[in-house]
Amino acid sequence: MVQGHMRATVLFLGDILVFSVSLFLTLLLRYQGSASATLVYEHIASFSMLFMVWVLVFYIVGLYSKSAVLLKSRWPQLLLRAQVFNIVIAALFFFVVPFVSIEPKTSLLLYLVISVLLSFVWRLFVYPNFGFTMRRTATLLVGDGDDVEQLYKEICSHQHYPFNFIERLSTNDIHCVSKQWLEERGVQTIIADMSVAQVQEHLTTLYTSVESPLTLPVYSFTDVYEEVFDRVALSRVNYYELLRRAQGTPLYFKLLKRAIDTVGGLVLLIICALTLPFVYLANRLEGTQGGLFIVQQRFGAKGKMIKVLKLRTMTNNDSSSQNWIGEKQENRITKVGDFLRKTSLDEFPQAFNLIKGELSLIGPRTDIAGLGERLRKELVHYDMRYVITPGITGWAQITQVYDKGNLSPQSLSETRERLAYDFYYIKKRSLALDIVIAIKTFKRIFTRTA
Repeated sequence: MVQGHMRATVLFLGDILVFSVSLFLTLLLRYQGSASATLVYEHIASFSMLFMVWVLVFYIVGLYSKSAVLLKSRWPQLLLRAQVFNIVIAALFFFVVPFVSIEPKTSLLLYLVISVLLSFVWRLFVYPNFGFTMRRTATLLVGDGDDVEQLYKEICSHQHYPFNFIERLSTNDIHCVSKQWLEERGVQTIIADMSVAQVQEHLTTLYTSVESPLTLPVYSFTDVYEEVFDRVALSRVNYYELLRRAQGTPLYFKLLKRAIDTVGGLVLLIICALTLPFVYLANRLEGTQGGLFIVQQRFGAKGKMIKVLKLRTMTNNDSSSQNWIGEKQENRITKVGDFLRKTSLDEFPQAFNLIKGELSLIGPRTDIAGLGERLRKELVHYDMRYVITPGITGWAQITQVYDKGNLSPQSLSETRERLAYDFYYIKKRSLALDIVIAIKTFKRIFTRTA
């Protein structure tokens, strides 16, 4: 069994390997494979000193801490924060330290881009698949309701989680918990629904006791639920918090996201223009009738209606339908349309909406008018997903698993689950999370078309 310190060691060695591979790729691209041995040695000698400093930064921000190892959803934000520090350190090192003789301006920029991307891939995609077995701690679960039951069954059914539930209490029974009670049962960790006032008050009293305070680690139920399922618990959503997060978006994030959306829109527009003749020819060979494009009324930010241009993927243009695909059999996906959906090429004409600022590359996916009206009547607070600008792809699209053959929700239950993923994104929205979504989107497109 690999213990906590061993996992941290593996992460450390992997980080060093990522830094080294990034340097190799940088030199390979920068000098088209013609870098001399002397040049390579100079870079290795200079960058190796930076590697040690960067690892120290990783340690300081908490990337090797126990909580970061157990709760991996914190990695993207911590990783991005560390890399920002590392960029500043690298700039000071190469442009201020007098004994560094290499000319790193282009190499440094290239290296930083490569190392950031590889760090995300290593930490978020490679390391979690190593299959390490975590030491499971004896855990008390305090909470009620379907979401608590769901978490209880999930963790009890799989051995790879770091918790082992040995006791479970209703929130009404929290008063029986004492230090002696916990010691008698061998409880090492507590997961509790801290949204319940009596639970919060009782645990606060135990942990702040002057005579014999508790020292066991305690985790909020909502944090653990989100860590396990990558979505919020809908029964415990704090809608005011979601609204506050959306309205309190930092200015730098808004400007950066807008710039990325504009550039992305221009790139999609160019790709779309190049592929249109081939799509048109393929449609005619299949015998698909109607125009190459369809225009849909969709929900934009704050529920405002916007017009969205898409490539036709179905036999009929049901741009205002209230039905899911399976509810209206006469309107089927064409063979060309199936390919366009799997490669996401049908979304590329939305480049116009990106450039206009009506859509973002990443955000809660927008619904067509008819289906959206139906959902807002059937799902509580459904409109909250539009408190931010909707996106072409999002957290739900790269995380939620749909029924076989579907690329989007096709039932009310699937849509309710998608809402939980959308709220998770709004709650944790950041540049780091957007990078994760972008990488996973490319991965999903590649794997489903391979």
